[in-house]
Amino acid sequence: MKNIVFLSFLIFFVMSFTLVDVYGQSDNEQSSEIVSCTEGYELVSKPSGDSSICVKSSSLENFLDRGYTLATSTQENLRVGLLFSTSGDASTYGLESQHAALIAIDDFNEYLKYIENEQIILVPEIVSLKIDPEHTLEQVKRMHLDGVDVFIGPDTSAELEFMKSYVDSEGLLVISTSSTAPSLAIEDNIFRLVPDDTHQTRLLALLAESAGSPTVFLLVRDDTWGNDFASAIEEYYSGNVSIIHYDPVSPLYEQTLQQLSESITAEITASEITTSDFRVGMIGFGESAEFLSRATQFDILDDVIWFGTDFTANEKKITENEKAVEFAQNVSFKALQFSADIESTAYQEIETKLFGKLGYLPDIYAFTAYDAVWILGLSMLDAASTNPNDLALEIPSTITSYNGALGNLELNDAGDLVSDNYAVWSIVDGAWYKGNYAKNMESGIIELVETDLEELATDETILEKSAPPADDEIPIAQPSTIDDEIPITQPSTAYDEQSILVNLLIALIIVVSAIAGFAIWKLRTLSIKLKNFIHTQKIEPTPEPEPTPEPEPTPEPEPTPEPEPTPEPEPTPEPEPTPEPEPTPEPEPTPEPEPTPEPEPTPEPEPTPEPEPTPEPEPTPEPEPTPEPEPTPEPEPTPEPEPTPEPEPTPEPEPTPEPEPTPEPEPTPEPEPTPEPEPVEPKDSVRLLSSKEILQKCIQTHSSLMTDKEIDFSDSSIKNVKFVSNEKPILEIFSNLIRASHHLVGSYGQIEIGVNDDEDITFFVKDNGNGISKEEQEKVFEQNDGPLGLMGTKELVQDMGGKIWIESVSFLGTTFYFSIPVHPNS
Repeated sequence: MKNIVFLSFLIFFVMSFTLVDVYGQSDNEQSSEIVSCTEGYELVSKPSGDSSICVKSSSLENFLDRGYTLATSTQENLRVGLLFSTSGDASTYGLESQHAALIAIDDFNEYLKYIENEQIILVPEIVSLKIDPEHTLEQVKRMHLDGVDVFIGPDTSAELEFMKSYVDSEGLLVISTSSTAPSLAIEDNIFRLVPDDTHQTRLLALLAESAGSPTVFLLVRDDTWGNDFASAIEEYYSGNVSIIHYDPVSPLYEQTLQQLSESITAEITASEITTSDFRVGMIGFGESAEFLSRATQFDILDDVIWFGTDFTANEKKITENEKAVEFAQNVSFKALQFSADIESTAYQEIETKLFGKLGYLPDIYAFTAYDAVWILGLSMLDAASTNPNDLALEIPSTITSYNGALGNLELNDAGDLVSDNYAVWSIVDGAWYKGNYAKNMESGIIELVETDLEELATDETILEKSAPPADDEIPIAQPSTIDDEIPITQPSTAYDEQSILVNLLIALIIVVSAIAGFAIWKLRTLSIKLKNFIHTQKIEPTPEPEPTPEPEPTPEPEPTPEPEPTPEPEPTPEPEPTPEPEPTPEPEPTPEPEPTPEPEPTPEPEPTPEPEPTPEPEPTPEPEPTPEPEPTPEPEPTPEPEPTPEPEPTPEPEPTPEPEPTPEPEPTPEPEPTPEPEPVEPKDSVRLLSSKEILQKCIQTHSSLMTDKEIDFSDSSIKNVKFVSNEKPILEIFSNLIRASHHLVGSYGQIEIGVNDDEDITFFVKDNGNGISKEEQEKVFEQNDGPLGLMGTKELVQDMGGKIWIESVSFLGTTFYFSIPVHPNS
């Protein structure tokens, strides 16, 4: 049997060196095949040099010792920098676009497997951005120095304009998914998969003119995109245009809205035209929600009609703000946005994937990000190169043959998308609808209505309308049936025969090991039973002296001790010690001295042999000993031991029940007072603590919180500090600070927790978010509302006699510190 076990482990050991994972190679593979290893494996060449195999990284040294050498992989990676805002005014579109790009990269890499071309794959490089042109340029420079030459993004024209000179000088390639400023329509290595704002502004100008408005008032974000947009409306609108700029960093909402209110009042007074004839355009990003919310403070502002742009359409920040939603519905707020063919199979496939990831229908810019990845990847295959200049030359021809989420694409000479396809977005009952929808006051049903927007549509401008999706409907993608179409998300169906063989061999090893283990267990069980049987047969003659002990044939003492017929011990076997004092006078017949000489000779030989044989027969030969007590039913007058046959050693003293009172001390050893030390648990929760245990509890408790943003959450401390304190408030403080950092960090950010061993114990929670301004830092510990309301946390720290403070740097992150006035105790 030992040989069988040894053989099983030998097979498993050999297999661990010869088998590779499902994507690896065996020793028998042909050297002509291209070898690529998955994560956790290394590519090595055989000593013969004729082929390469993948081996586990942990086993690499063993292979190198056997003559293998590290091989140079033929695989080349195209690293793609994703420049999307994960926080700030453009975070709604940025997060959607980032998710879409990551899904597209996974799909394209699966497509490479499908066409059996894995020599090159796309690798995403992610950074956390906010609409800050200088910070975006710093990230581009950092990634370029690290070897990244191709980028998708950024979200805004202001960022793109700021980085343009660096992109041109370094020969980088950029595909923008949402920049629409007309001033950036230049022939260069920057491609934009969206049309510039020329068409949108012309349509909005026609809309204002059709209403007969003498003046259009514009609230304009003072940056490249906002100024270009306002200038285009001025160019196309025949009436007056009143522009009110605001600073994107410090919008000064009330002052800006006050200026707008005064301008409208002055215009109404001068022209004597009703307020409903005027139009107000909101030319902004996510901050538009705050403007709409605060506009309710000015009576005249909800008497005019408002419109938005492509960056306010489907903006979640508006629908998440109750006041903004109510105001938007009162002023019939509508926005235009570039659209795609929503009936296409590719669009519906991608929409379904994004809906599953986001939980809601995404904006058009998520689809442009998805197509940008595929256009980049297909251009890489066509050019057979990852050089940014080669890719830039190939992209225009790739686009002409590509049919993706946006449909058939065409670029102009500036590398921007050519399209006049726009959709109207409306807010009805607190939700966005694509199409010009309104609520029928009689039926209460939301339905499509005819407006002057359709009348303004010309051959050059197409307004797309689509019914609002039903709450319980999710669009299901249909597979493409066209043979010459490029499969977008088709997974590889080729089976890896080697992986099947590996799995079968592993399964065989497991089965053989299980059978061998079962056989060993079975044989060992039988061996034990056989040994016990032989042993019991050997000891069978020894119990025979039990029926032969002369004490039994001398039953004269048995009838003489009347105590036996008076079975007081039976009704109260345990209380026997108490009744004993009454029968104690019976010792006058002095039967005790008589039994005492008898037990001296008898118990000594009997107990010594009996304890040795009895423990062995007890486990297994219980059925066998049962028949043996049958030949000794003579001691039936003493059946009391039968209820407790297990203690077979006790039946021998049965002939002398008087010693039974002696076990009365046994109840005394039972003194459960011994568990009494258990209630001696520390009543006070102050005890010796370990910093490592506290930090690990925080990691385990809050890891699930980090999944929504895919945040890297870790313990960065090196020392394990031991100290005396109360654990509960420390964990509560950590929980509040971790949640605050989670609020500050964008997607794919980092949060670290740790401890500093100084005079006091100082814990910290550090993140790489956008930071907290000096003004906000002063308010953090003065309020208890919201994720940054830490007044209660400060009170907890002060109750422990400690202190709490913040260190924060813009765009680098925030660190929360709190110290506890205890001395380290090792």
